[in-house]
Amino acid sequence: MGDFSLLGIWGRVPEQYEDLLRIPGVSKKSACIIGAKAFGAFYGIAVDTHVWRVAPRWGISQAKNRDILAKDLERLFPKEEYLNVNEYAIMIGRDLCVPRKPLCGSCFLRDICLQKGISSL
Repeated sequence: MGDFSLLGIWGRVPEQYEDLLRIPGVSKKSACIIGAKAFGAFYGIAVDTHVWRVAPRWGISQAKNRDILAKDLERLFPKEEYLNVNEYAIMIGRDLCVPRKPLCGSCFLRDICLQKGISSL
């Protein structure tokens, strides 16, 4: 990574998804977040550990692959909502829909969540 220079290649942080992915250490998830936050460009829904956990619990996707899960989510939401979907799922996953003992009774989605009352985790 020491030989790589954004300024030497583009002169700025690249805006295009494919160019972002060429930067060492930038994943699909990172490229989606950089695009949305820096440029208002919505390339896809970033699937982090929280999104990966909560989407199946909500019954949105049963994908066994993060790319497929992202596509399942992207079919449900307009592009301009991709960043919001990611950020809301992260907040819910961090605060309520935690890995071991989800706080279903405190969750505002409990009436529509397909896995409310999870007790076997």
